Amino acid sequence: MVTLWHKSMTPARWAAHPMDRQILMIAGEFSRVNGLLSSAPNSVLRECYERAMELLDLCTYDPKWNGRRRELLRFREAMGELYLADPPSAADNMMFYHTLMEWHPATAEIPLL
Repeated sequence: MVTLWHKSMTPARWAAHPMDRQILMIAGEFSRVNGLLSSAPNSVLRECYERAMELLDLCTYDPKWNGRRRELLRFREAMGELYLADPPSAADNMMFYHTLMEWHPATAEIPLL
């Protein structure tokens, strides 16, 4: 797999991280969008979504996601609407952020602003 944004991240290196950490790294991009929505151009927001999608793609290679691969791919597909929105809706971004954080018991307990 070739990565654009995470050049040193291989599927094996990504798989070494526990699932909750992977979720937090992906969620970081949604948090970044949340903070940038009112001030950044749409191209910068799209870069955040591209990074999140790239990390989601790495999850598809990780065996610990095997039982949730369908959910993972549906989530990624639905993210395409956020990516194409000009600008993306803050409410939609937060919906995806919350949904992602609910995927693991450890991340589900983290309060989101």
